[in-house]
Amino acid sequence: MVSADALGDVGRPWCAPIVRRVDVPAELAVFAVTTHETDPVTGVILLLETAPLPAEVLGDPVGTVVGTTIARIEDGIRALFDLG
Repeated sequence: MVSADALGDVGRPWCAPIVRRVDVPAELAVFAVTTHETDPVTGVILLLETAPLPAEVLGDPVGTVVGTTIARIEDGIRALFDLG
């Protein structure tokens, strides 16, 4: 989940899939965030596939990523939605 309750519909949070490995062209790398080694999950967060999902289809939380990964996600979302 990449959205906060205060920023959207709690029943449809914005989510991005995490995959184990993906080959990403260099120009799209900002949209494929690699998790930090201290995160509770490992893989690549595919921001290009971010979408609002019904809360009932989501599984249990797997953990919260660390500040380094959060900063990378923020940069990617800013670029994805052209937020500057």
